[in-house]
Amino acid sequence: MMHYSDEEIFYIWLDGFSRFTATDKNTLLQKVEFLSDFSFGAEYFFGADVTPEQRENYADLQAFLADEAAMRNLPQIFTADNVFCIPKIHHAYPPILRQEPDAPLVLYCLGNADLLQSDKFAVIGSRRIPPAMEKLTESVAYDLTERYAVVTGMADGGDTAALQGAAQGNKVICILPCGIDTALDKEQVQTAAAHGLVISPFPYGQSAMKYCYVKRNTVIAALSEGILLVAADEGSGTLSTVREAILRKKRLFAFPYAPGVAAGKACNQLIKNGAALCECAEDVFSAMDAPEKGDADFSSLADPKSDFGTENRKENRTNTEILQKNNAKDLSEEQKTVLEVLTTYGESHIIEITQRTGLNEQQTLIALSMLEIKQLAVRCGGNRFAPNVSNKR
Repeated sequence: MMHYSDEEIFYIWLDGFSRFTATDKNTLLQKVEFLSDFSFGAEYFFGADVTPEQRENYADLQAFLADEAAMRNLPQIFTADNVFCIPKIHHAYPPILRQEPDAPLVLYCLGNADLLQSDKFAVIGSRRIPPAMEKLTESVAYDLTERYAVVTGMADGGDTAALQGAAQGNKVICILPCGIDTALDKEQVQTAAAHGLVISPFPYGQSAMKYCYVKRNTVIAALSEGILLVAADEGSGTLSTVREAILRKKRLFAFPYAPGVAAGKACNQLIKNGAALCECAEDVFSAMDAPEKGDADFSSLADPKSDFGTENRKENRTNTEILQKNNAKDLSEEQKTVLEVLTTYGESHIIEITQRTGLNEQQTLIALSMLEIKQLAVRCGGNRFAPNVSNKR
């Protein structure tokens, strides 16, 4: 059970007091040296033009600090859920995260706090990931726990595969885009906490809003020494984590994909720009042990408007995309559906294609046969099919 100083309790209270704006909170923290400073009037912190709302909020702050029982009871709210709080001023707060200009005031944690002191490596990926890459992600994440605590999110697809693999090594750190108490998948939170650490950079009651995912991704990038991208097309929200990593000059790795597989477009583009190609954990270990190569250039990818070099470039548009724009009338709805699955997930078994399309096996087989005739799909043997990226139609 953690014991908190009065200053740490104040940080926890301030983080959860939503009526203060982020600017007001920063103003308070920049000017205060001792809690006794809050005996001064609101003008001391906000100046002569203090607003009525700021004055009212400041009065609530003073009332809380004067209420000894309230200060002692606040931590018990979290203790009851086995959650422990690490305020920004606590010695266990990661120094590298404390350097961030927008560092969370408090980290709300569930699980093994010792992992915060471990070397950390992120494994991230979008929700749409081919089954073979999903299995590879789980395997690599497990192997990475030999040297690292694996940092990831908790979304379906690439993140979940990384979580499941690293959990087998009891060294997973999951970062939430919401308060621990508002996470939708309670069972997954408990599983991650039992085999590692769950961290929320948000106070209790915070639901997952769009800006929360951006902040979550920033925390993942800041905490980690390197990042492995396992799946993402050019429009994936996962790429915001990659951009944050680029801005912080983190080491980048990516799984390689066959041409034309939508789920791997951003991975291939990262490799083209100098990210290390990764097929196993040893690739990461070797690269992290070696001096960083100076020929990587990710500057064009750091801009949030960047399309990762794939959108609107004729040389990178697959023939399937060209057909969808110009010759869609040539395909039935079943053929379009099957082709979409092939271009998204790459080489797949007919059973996987059937499951993903919602068609029955006969409909799937007929659609695949027609796509073969139209030179838009190729048979790979063993009832496996892939998009025909060599088609010049």
